[in-house]
Amino acid sequence: MTKAVIVLAALLLSLFVGRAAAAPSATDPIQGVWKITRGGTGTIAVVPAKGIFAVTAKSKVRLGCLRFKTKDVVGFFERPSRTRLPKGVYSANFGPAGIGCNYAIRLKRTGGTFTGKVLYSEDNQPGGPFAFKRA
Repeated sequence: MTKAVIVLAALLLSLFVGRAAAAPSATDPIQGVWKITRGGTGTIAVVPAKGIFAVTAKSKVRLGCLRFKTKDVVGFFERPSRTRLPKGVYSANFGPAGIGCNYAIRLKRTGGTFTGKVLYSEDNQPGGPFAFKRA
């Protein structure tokens, strides 16, 4: 083999390995669009973000004392790999802290639905339980 062929093969191999490492290994079942069926109204999207799953409003959203416009950031889900929760159980946080309305929630996924109870609410604001159905 010529030196040029070896260099080209090494370059192609490194390119392929780099793309494979950058590609997500599997889509988490919480990714996607969810309709709020209890504790509020509207539709949210759960999308991967650096270290978390971001939750954005796909429509006007009401969750307990929270109100969001379309495209607003609603909150986040922790990645299962960063928690010690059982499979299908997620920690989430909705609403910005420090404004008097923020929820820490534990959600359980069963098939295409989520049910969640509020573990903490800022200023003891009422809210929840929450439920979501895959849209």
